[in-house]
Amino acid sequence: MKFRFTMQCPVCSNSQLLRLHRKWWMRLVPGTRYYRCSSCDLGIIVLLGLYITVKPAF
Repeated sequence: MKFRFTMQCPVCSNSQLLRLHRKWWMRLVPGTRYYRCSSCDLGIIVLLGLYITVKPAF
């Protein structure tokens, strides 16, 4: 039996998230990941298992 974990955007429920390079401060905390939604351009930071959303900078 296989389980597949798929992240979804909390705003538009899109499952196509792009993995971006980490910022300099993210390298200080191991396991930090940075994603961007391909449809609504919302940023998602995974920090110690917590999901933090970042508004797009327009």
